Amino acid sequence: MRWYTKEISKLTGVSVKTLHHYDSLGLLVPARNINGYRIYTEKVINWIDKTTEAYF
Repeated sequence: MRWYTKEISKLTGVSVKTLHHYDSLGLLVPARNINGYRIYTEKVINWIDKTTEAYF
């Protein structure tokens, strides 16, 4: 399954701005569709969950 940035933000509780920041740092590099929109996969959700658990 694939999700766009806003959907991932709602699912994980991580802001869109933070997701874009992770992308700019190269920590999280989502695929992009033909229009340039970021597309996230289940693997990304797992990475976000593990990363945010480390902070709490």
